[in-house]
Amino acid sequence: MLSPSFAWVRLLLLAPLAFGPLRADAESPLTAQVVMTEFAFHPSTVRLPADRPVTLVLVNHGQLAHQFETAYLRSTPASVVGDTLRFEAPGIKLVRLQPGTVAEITFLPRTRGRFSFACTIEGHREAGMRGILEVR
Repeated sequence: MLSPSFAWVRLLLLAPLAFGPLRADAESPLTAQVVMTEFAFHPSTVRLPADRPVTLVLVNHGQLAHQFETAYLRSTPASVVGDTLRFEAPGIKLVRLQPGTVAEITFLPRTRGRFSFACTIEGHREAGMRGILEVR
């Protein structure tokens, strides 16, 4: 269990924190904001360019905790930054945000295609809290 100072976001990693900083060309990351509410993501389709660093800014405007989970990030090196946390990992299973909190996920999308994402808290996906991550 995470300490209270990290209660706003619970991160489950698939591998040890063993790699260095994300590497990409000198371009600054593009930013895409995804707002979480009951029970939707806004926008529900997030379009990202391939081979250019991006930062997904997750904002929980809901009254409940919400999660962002996509199989795409399970094997994609990424960094996650929040008010009290910064880490880098070779893959992320999910990011959980408490109401009123923000987290940033920075990564380099390389695989093109359409990938689903959802809030995997029980009942949230079924209530419509899902979307598509489209990498072009």
